Amino acid sequence: MSTPAPAQAFTRKGWCPGAWRPMRSGDGLVLRLRPPGGRVSVADLRRIADGAARYGNAVIEITRRAALQIRGIADEDDAASLRAELQAHGLVDDDPQAESARQVVHDPLAAVDLGLALERALVEAAREDAGLAALPAKFGFLIDLGAPRCLAATPGDIRIERALDGGLCLRAAGCDEAVAITQADAVTHALALARAFARHPSVTNERFHRMKALIESSEGGDLYRDAGLANLAPARTANAGAPPRPGASSGGILAALPFGQTDAQALYCLVDRLDGSGITPRLTPWRALWLPAADPTLAEALAAIGFITDRDDPLTGIDACPGAPACASGMIETHALAREIVAALPRAMRDRGLHVSGCGKGCARSAPAALTVIGTAQGHDLVQDGAVSDKPIAQALTRAALIAQCNDVATRQ
Repeated sequence: MSTPAPAQAFTRKGWCPGAWRPMRSGDGLVLRLRPPGGRVSVADLRRIADGAARYGNAVIEITRRAALQIRGIADEDDAASLRAELQAHGLVDDDPQAESARQVVHDPLAAVDLGLALERALVEAAREDAGLAALPAKFGFLIDLGAPRCLAATPGDIRIERALDGGLCLRAAGCDEAVAITQADAVTHALALARAFARHPSVTNERFHRMKALIESSEGGDLYRDAGLANLAPARTANAGAPPRPGASSGGILAALPFGQTDAQALYCLVDRLDGSGITPRLTPWRALWLPAADPTLAEALAAIGFITDRDDPLTGIDACPGAPACASGMIETHALAREIVAALPRAMRDRGLHVSGCGKGCARSAPAALTVIGTAQGHDLVQDGAVSDKPIAQALTRAALIAQCNDVATRQ
């Protein structure tokens, strides 16, 4: 377990932590797991809780990329020991190349799982194909097969999506046009599009690292042709839906983590509740666990150990990074501040989002929110109906002045 370090001016590292490449933060090293298909058995959850308690500060998170991470690891030796223990049970890839290729976000609610096939193909290809190995570190794939699509707001550079006619289509992020594909050729075409992106001159010279930025610059206009997709039939994506809210449904229970964060003790309690149930939890990009076929009566017990299972809980849809002192870049405390602000917001405003960012990076949310709070060396900046990159309506506020300003905005809604 590590002692928090003082905050410093933020820098964008351009990569995310992994098990083979942990990232240093204010509370120690952060080690991220990407289990195949986002599936973690009940036994795996116990092992993760054990590792977080033994090697870290017992804090466990689910990210908006549906990965699981353990915080507060003191040093590289402890990280290596934790990695080896988890690798022995299939929770860590055999090498860094395979891990870096496993950048696939699934629709955890979908009955048809194309994602595992895509993951396997990516891992195999990345070991042999220099073109895929050259993809930027944060480049990722997304499988959104619902109708309506529930991952429309989730970032993903190459998107395999449900088509309006019920089939499948392939689309580059930021592009309105999609092409029709089948389950048999989806992986082949997705990898071809990835290779075309990786060899694009504006990517090789590091002007662009994400698909959406390339497409919106108009320099990616020939990407489908370069990927050999120009002869495929055009397709329209199925309508986009809102992300599911926490709680019980006919298919199971969506148990959300406040701000995407829990601890080893809560995970132990969850394991005790699920032991012998036959449920295999799935990580989701909504910073929640999906428990398929779970008994709806379990929701109340999960709420008692700290999970959000009430669809109307004020924290639903509220995004806040770890903040200071857990993050080395954090200028402000975030979680208690977010709870204080959201208590004064009307439901309609909460549904449009509150984002509290410890610094100007905005790691917890890239989309605009009704209110976005940004920590700075001078205090708190406030953006209304925007993201961290947008112009604030007020700057350098004290905490008390920020709360008052948020309350004022809320009363005028």
